[in-house]
Amino acid sequence: MDDQTRKILKRMYNMKVSNFMDPRAWDMPLLQKDEAVTNAFFMLR
Repeated sequence: MDDQTRKILKRMYNMKVSNFMDPRAWDMPLLQKDEAVTNAFFMLR
């Protein structure tokens, strides 16, 4: 493994999950399992 790869891996090991997460993921709309399929289509639009 070259030095650059080692440096990158060392930085990554010190990072937190929040550094990699897309903040918009928490804003994703959720559907209940008994909702109509049309609601899913509406959200995909």
